[in-house]
Amino acid sequence: MVVSSQRNISFDSNDVLACANFTSYDVSLASICESSSIYPQVLSTYQRLVQDGITLYVAPHVAYTSRTPSCVAFGVFDGFHVGHQRLLHKTLESAHAHNLTSAVVTFDPDPSSVLHSQAPASCALDLDACLLTTKQRLELIARTHVDLIVVVAFTPALAKLEYQKFLTDVVMKCLAPRIIHVGADFKMGYRGQGDIAALRAFGSLHDIDVFGHGLAVDNEVVISATLIRTLLQNGDIDLATRYLTRFYSLSGKVIHGRGKGSGFGFATANILCQANHCVPQPGVYMACVVCQNHIYPAAVNVGISPTFSSEIYENEQGKVQDNLQNNAQNGSQDNVEKTTHDSRRRLLSRQGFLEAHLLGFTGDIYGQTVDVIFVKRMRDARKFESVSALIKVVHDNIKEVKNCLGETGIEVYRYGNRR
Repeated sequence: MVVSSQRNISFDSNDVLACANFTSYDVSLASICESSSIYPQVLSTYQRLVQDGITLYVAPHVAYTSRTPSCVAFGVFDGFHVGHQRLLHKTLESAHAHNLTSAVVTFDPDPSSVLHSQAPASCALDLDACLLTTKQRLELIARTHVDLIVVVAFTPALAKLEYQKFLTDVVMKCLAPRIIHVGADFKMGYRGQGDIAALRAFGSLHDIDVFGHGLAVDNEVVISATLIRTLLQNGDIDLATRYLTRFYSLSGKVIHGRGKGSGFGFATANILCQANHCVPQPGVYMACVVCQNHIYPAAVNVGISPTFSSEIYENEQGKVQDNLQNNAQNGSQDNVEKTTHDSRRRLLSRQGFLEAHLLGFTGDIYGQTVDVIFVKRMRDARKFESVSALIKVVHDNIKEVKNCLGETGIEVYRYGNRR
């Protein structure tokens, strides 16, 4: 099965992105696993060095010193979408043209998880949810074959550092930048004062050239991590996949459920997603599940089934209400506000619950961490009038997955050890 799109992605600098793999991709099990970020195919070959709150990953062919002249890209790179990929491509081209060491500076954790969310409290979407784990981000960056990856520990103290101090006291202690590449909207330092104009002024004092690159645009809409989170949470898997240039995936732990699926002839793995990660809109998806060094075709339900609720989440919601009442009675405003926030997060986490039917799988994976790779949205969540109606639709879903992805899994150990 091959999925394709006719839309062209361009950049607001009129630099057209013309890469075939951005418009057509194979959905065989092997290609899905190999293109995903869940196996450290390249990052595992880098040497890892740690010093003063900075972690450096050094490519095998690089003799690293902090004084080596370098060409550096800055960014968070959550999602590592087409815009990020183009920025790295430009950085590597520039490094090669000027005989410089190529480098990427990024942050762990994502600064948005440290800084307060800019989304209004009433927002129905979680616009700060991560698209990638840190290791997945680093793996995708490493696949560009950049020479150095510098990971700076992002802390509240670092957030208060002026951009000049960040560059001189942090970056220039481990790199000797001669060229800097950033996205057109990039800002660094306290209150984002280090925009492109400020960086160029800094660069003129330190013999550093600074280049800002146009943002990726599709149909006059800027492609960003926030846009991709919005697409996923609105159920537009196809467009999110196109902008990511790979299928979106989530990690989670297999937990005990109520066993209803087994009684209906289609056993499911109940998966509690990793906290603070972007979960697609509730509904049913064609997907793949990676576990025990195999990848399996799967039909996946995201969210609590409207036909059958989960005792786990009913109990959790009850605990939240009890805490709210107790804190209100105790008159602790701080506790009330904290628990209200926790309540919202818990309610959001209800959508972080997946039920996956793995085709061709037999075995026990309770307590294990698995990866779910979303291929296609099949239908919205809906409540069925009868169990027999539910069973019929589920079997139809499974048949569609079989027709597209096959009916059994394949080994994937050759792609390296899982995280």
